[in-house]
Amino acid sequence: MANILPPPPALPSGSVQYIHSSEKVQYVQSRGKRGKEHKNSLQQQIEEMRRQKKRDGKNEGRIDFNNLSKQIDPSNYRNSLFHNTCTSILAKGYHQSFTELFELVQKQREDHRIAGPGAILLSPLIDDKPDKLDYLQVCLMSAEDASRRGDLEAVYLSQRDLALHFDQTGDHWLSDHFHNRCLETGRLIKGDGRRKEGEAHFHVGLAYENRGDLDKAVEHMEIFYELTSANNWHTENGENLYRIACEHLRRIYTTIAEKSEDTSLLIEYLQKAHTMSKKAKDTYQEGLASYRLGCAHEKNKDFDTALQCHKSFLERSRYHSDEVGVGNAYEALARCHEHKGDLESAVQCLELYVNVAEKSGATESLAKSCRAAGTIFNTLVSNNVCLVI
Repeated sequence: MANILPPPPALPSGSVQYIHSSEKVQYVQSRGKRGKEHKNSLQQQIEEMRRQKKRDGKNEGRIDFNNLSKQIDPSNYRNSLFHNTCTSILAKGYHQSFTELFELVQKQREDHRIAGPGAILLSPLIDDKPDKLDYLQVCLMSAEDASRRGDLEAVYLSQRDLALHFDQTGDHWLSDHFHNRCLETGRLIKGDGRRKEGEAHFHVGLAYENRGDLDKAVEHMEIFYELTSANNWHTENGENLYRIACEHLRRIYTTIAEKSEDTSLLIEYLQKAHTMSKKAKDTYQEGLASYRLGCAHEKNKDFDTALQCHKSFLERSRYHSDEVGVGNAYEALARCHEHKGDLESAVQCLELYVNVAEKSGATESLAKSCRAAGTIFNTLVSNNVCLVI
């Protein structure tokens, strides 16, 4: 008899709620006491700089015509905002800060030039954005001060503040740059068990993931995972970094699996994702990972393994009172039983699917389950197959 039930849904979904890409990404932003003090200090410096600029602007409006040439510097009006910022940095003796800022602006200008008309899709040029230039100036000079003192942790904190700030403003090319600078500095820090390096690997991994370079994302996230597995690290909110590493690796492995056209590679990465969900002790995500893995084994015609995966999904869905998940689990189990020739079990699963859909009031699920049950019953009748249920 030809198979009656439809094939498993295209991965990763059984229904929209199972698409993992809608998950909120969790960032590692633990600061600690010193990190908070450093952040507050930078903010105070930025605010003081802006107040000073306002005072200077007001003073320039008070003209003493007897000393006009001494009061007004024409270069302040002739030169660009970026030029004046660079001049200010150099005048204070921060040559490394000047070099890094200048190279960043030159790189962005070159990217815009290469993009041509497509430059409109890139981040706006920062060389005429006073708020961004102020933030860069203060943090870069703070990092250079710390470097002169040999305080690598303070260098790292300044670079991390820049990276997280530009994450929030959406200037990802800048945040990517400073996450990489954090990684360079983190590798040099001694005495913290490589925690700063680990956090930097985490953020660089996320940056690669956002750009679609999943191989590089996995490379950095796996280093973060290895470092957290050997240390009992927590964020300031008490969240375990090992669990966070597992959750992010699970998501990236799932994305790689979704993009794979090779069934063996698909199963390999879905198995990795399932393992990570178990290590994270996230039973809800473990259930979804089991469902995806079961669908992959169905695609590979391994219905015995698929059955075990879908049973695990059913168990987790019941535990979390997820009626939609329970219904999808019964539908998947019915498919597997049908492929194995166990029509009695297939019908039983479909009837349970109908019951769950009726109780939950999910109209779409109810219609879907009734169609599947009706189809299989009609086919059984037309083939003179009698089941006692």
